[in-house]
Amino acid sequence: MVTNICSSQIYSIWLCVPRLKQMCWQALLYYIPNIPLLTEDQVIALGIKWDVFTSLNYT
Repeated sequence: MVTNICSSQIYSIWLCVPRLKQMCWQALLYYIPNIPLLTEDQVIALGIKWDVFTSLNYT
């Protein structure tokens, strides 16, 4: 039996909708958490352009 419980907890909130690049970067961080530590060759092997990677490389 499933019980629905109301609470005031917020897990995450967007104050504005992020750009698609930022949403994709968040997804990459979720699925490949060590991606900021990869080398240029490894990032390119994943199919990500290096200039895009360096412009979004923040955690």
